[in-house]
Amino acid sequence: MQEEPLFPILLSHGQKVSKPHPMHIPWSIAELAYSGYATKYGTDQSLKRLSERGGFGPEEMDEYVPNWRELTSELTTLKAEIAKLNTECALKARTCCKFGNKNMRQADKIVSLEAELVAKEEIIKASSELVEFVKTKYKVKTISEFRCTYMMKLAYTLQKQRK
Repeated sequence: MQEEPLFPILLSHGQKVSKPHPMHIPWSIAELAYSGYATKYGTDQSLKRLSERGGFGPEEMDEYVPNWRELTSELTTLKAEIAKLNTECALKARTCCKFGNKNMRQADKIVSLEAELVAKEEIIKASSELVEFVKTKYKVKTISEFRCTYMMKLAYTLQKQRK
């Protein structure tokens, strides 16, 4: 998995910052701030250009994304990770209670399979959304109908190119 790029935060020159802040934030948080910035100042400067010029100041971040410090806090990230691990441990404990402590490997296997199931469910959900998008965009009732229409258009185009 690729790590999210970081966006710089300017130092406050001559101004007191009431709260400490990180020097870099995840790009996704900067995108949230950019939407507020773009509403106020327009989109003449892209988020990439703002990054090249040093980023947003902490005061701007306070204005555009008031909870940005919490969103970027390592402590917040660690708390989320602990919550995830606690859930996993609770699942293992339930599984062990069902099958007895001897079957810890089976409990690990079940947790692993459940994680795979969740991932596959997310893929199915995304696929379903894509199917609905295609059906709506191309005004077809089924994907088979889309395939037939697409293939006919492709055959017609290839035939036209040959002439």
